[in-house]
Amino acid sequence: MTLGQRLQHARKMRHMTQAQLAEAAELGQPAVSKIEKGDTQETPAIARLAAAVQVPTAWLERGLGPEPNWSSPAVGVAHSVSQLVVETVPTMTWEQIQMTDRDKLPPVFRVQIDDAAMAPRVPSGAWVQFDRRVTPRPGDGVLLRDSTGGVCFRYYRAGRPGCWEAHAENAAYAPLDSQRDGLEILAVLTAVEGRWS
Repeated sequence: MTLGQRLQHARKMRHMTQAQLAEAAELGQPAVSKIEKGDTQETPAIARLAAAVQVPTAWLERGLGPEPNWSSPAVGVAHSVSQLVVETVPTMTWEQIQMTDRDKLPPVFRVQIDDAAMAPRVPSGAWVQFDRRVTPRPGDGVLLRDSTGGVCFRYYRAGRPGCWEAHAENAAYAPLDSQRDGLEILAVLTAVEGRWS
């Protein structure tokens, strides 16, 4: 993890907003945002930031030592549920996904299905959520990129050793082979939004 990633992780574990962290560390909120985004790799305020999120300075600055104990409450918080932290899941288009390298995709994102390959289980127009940090298991829904750069949503199926296949729910769509079609798994399906009826 980078300094920015450690700071953001510590801030969230302490249930703090960027504005609260900035105030506690006597910084401006834009400065905290720049550090978390990785735009700033060093800061003279590292000790104040570490104190504000109650972590050792060496861990925050360089990742040295064990990860801090997150069970102790943050300063100024009566208990761990005093503050609600809300995170949003970014919405992406298929075009954005096609033009983005796997490691540049958000960890979790949502997209609207634009074909009938997974119908009727996931019909065209349904909103789905993917997580690129999840390792796929046979039977999982996966978001794939093929050797031509095309992106699609299919079932992950184990194949012969060293290979796997991607199948559509709809039989009108041909199966894909990981080696023949040069498939790359971008993310694993974690949610389908919508009603059951």
